[in-house]
Amino acid sequence: GRSMDVGEFTQQQSRLAGAPQELEKRTKVTANALKGLVA
Repeated sequence: GRSMDVGEFTQQQSRLAGAPQELEKRTKVTANALKGLVA
């Protein structure tokens, strides 16, 4: 596949930065899922 160019990467990062609450929520869900797997 073609490597991502800087413009695409920057857009992706700004989308992530634009939704910190959503990202935080997903991170918590992932962390809880991992804890469940470990436990």
